Parts: sequence; structure tokens; C-alpha cells
Amino acid sequence: MLDFNKLEYTVFSQHFEGTSAVLLHLVAAVVFALLFDLISRLVRRWLKKIHTLKEAESPFRGVLILLHGFEMPLPRLISCTGVYLALCTLPWAGFAAKMPEYLTMVYRILLVTLAAIGLWRSSELCDLLLDSAQNQMELGTNKTLSMFLSKVYKAFVAAFAALIIINELGFDVTSLITGVGLVGLTISLAAQDTAANLVSGLVILLEGPFQVGDWVKIDAVEGSVEDITFRSTKIRALDNSLYVLPNSSVSSAVLNNGTKRTKRMFSFTLGVPYTTDRARIERLIADLQTLLTGDERVFEDSVIVRLTGFDNSSINIMLRCYIKTPEYAEFLQIQGDLNLQIMDLMRQNGVDFAVPVTNVYLKETK
Repeated sequence: MLDFNKLEYTVFSQHFEGTSAVLLHLVAAVVFALLFDLISRLVRRWLKKIHTLKEAESPFRGVLILLHGFEMPLPRLISCTGVYLALCTLPWAGFAAKMPEYLTMVYRILLVTLAAIGLWRSSELCDLLLDSAQNQMELGTNKTLSMFLSKVYKAFVAAFAALIIINELGFDVTSLITGVGLVGLTISLAAQDTAANLVSGLVILLEGPFQVGDWVKIDAVEGSVEDITFRSTKIRALDNSLYVLPNSSVSSAVLNNGTKRTKRMFSFTLGVPYTTDRARIERLIADLQTLLTGDERVFEDSVIVRLTGFDNSSINIMLRCYIKTPEYAEFLQIQGDLNLQIMDLMRQNGVDFAVPVTNVYLKETK
């Protein structure tokens, strides 16, 4: 039991005992709490002003990312520090004699937790790392790799904070890590396919054959890449169904990334009837060449119009060129416009489209 009469307090060489000492302890606790609360409010206001700065325009982008990440944890850490010092200022005795020790443990756990939250919220540091490696590896614009590194970064922050908290609670972290390592080794031996998928996922992210949002065709699966995880790649097909492909099969498959194209091919074979004379065919080929080369939406040096052969019921003229757009919807619009112009051109030249003809001969019987 605390004997207030034996309680002492010294301030600026002035010695106090009894009730005066108790009041001074309480005043000191309140002063600590209010002082650090004021500092917390000032820091919070300052961090809000910093938040309005544009990171991309600052040479101290990493510092700004950290300040933005700690915009919430730092003021709370200052407030918690004030409360901790205030409580430690109070006289603890009797059954509460170990209270300062418990308060210190709780304060250290709060310190680690708030620091982990701040670092967790600063995951944009991964983007800064990619930007610094852009000249060497061209990874600065790889959003998929940025997401992957962000997940790994957050996992490490959470694991490291958990280990420190466990150590503060009095558990043997070394034995825990050893046990987790043995369990992890056992699981990895039993799950070799998962390990292969993880390695393949890392290869996909580092090599960058596709990113989230790209339109790809992997074997028989075609669609938009929706996500790349540690184990699999998710592809949203045209019918809105979702394919989940193991990364090991993705890395070994033949991949067609349609998003990487810079232009689209316009190509088909035009059939005209055998009744069309040579002069009309030559004039039609020349007019088709002029039509395509004169269109500003077409790469002029890619235009090819040639008579390529003779089918069962048609003379075949091949048309091929590249359209100046990688976008599928825009390509379809241009293709439809060109097809209509080709129809008008054939009508102007008096040439019809060939249609399959089947001749049936009936043998007269007596």
C-alpha cells in the first residue's frame, strides 16, 4: 500500500512531501499528457500541409512517401508517448509496483505497431525502387511488378513487426523461427508445384511479357489479364468468365500479347467471276491500290494488291495492308469503312463479286 506521507517530490531544488508531492505528481502527469497532445496536433497539421505536395515534382520523393505513410501513426505515437510518460510519472507501489514495467512493455508494442502501420502505408516506396531501376531493367512502368513488390514489402513489414511483438511478450523468437523454418521446409517439399508456380510468377514479373490489363492469348485461353499472384495468373475472357492459370503453365506456353501490337493488318481475298475480262481486272487492281494508298489511316508502304490465283468459281485478288491503330474497336470501324468503299469501287468498275456455282448435268435416259 502506498503511504502518501512518505511520498517525496523535488522540483528545482524544492523538496515536497505528503499531499503536496501527490499533487505535484498529478500535475506533472497532466502536463506531460497535454504537452505531447499539443505537439501531436501540431505535427498532424504539418503533415496535412505536406500531403498537398506532389511527390513526383519533389527531389525528396522517398521522404514525402514516408511522411504521407506516417500521417496517421506519427501523431498517435506522440500522443501515446505523452500518456506513457504521464503514467510513469505517477507513484506506483504495493500491488501496482510492477505497473511501470507493464506500461513500458505496452508502450513498446504500440511503438512497433504504429511504426509498422506507417511503413505499411508507405508501400509506394516500391514504385520509387522501380523508378530507380528503370534505366537498367526498364521496370519503371511495370504496374504488375509494382503490385507484386508491394505485396512482398507489406508481408515483410507485417512479419517483422509480429516477431518483435512476440519477443516483447516474452516468447523465444529464435525457437519460433526455427520451428517455422522446419515447417516451411516440409511444406515446400510436399508442395513442389506451388514452388514451381512461385518461381514462374517471379520470372513472368521480371521478364514482363504481359501486365495487368493486357489482352493476351495463352494456348486456347484468350482475354484480359486481371491479376498476377504468387501462384497463378487470372484472365478475364470475352464472355466475362474468369480463367485461373498456374504460372508454371503460363511461363511454358506460347503467348500472344495483343496489347503489344502497334498496328493491325487488314487482309482478305476478293473473288471476281471468270466472266470478268482482263482489262476490268487490271483496272480494278489499280483502283484498289490507289484507294488504299490514298487513305491516311493506312500505312502506304504496306499496301499489297495482287492477283494471286484461280479458285473453282472465282479469280482471286489479295488485298493486304496495315491500319494505323492498335485498338480493336477503331480497327473494326476503319475496316468496315474500307469494305464499303471497295464495294462502291467494284460497282463503278462494273465488276461483281464471285459466288460459288454448282453445275448439275442430267443424263438423258431412254
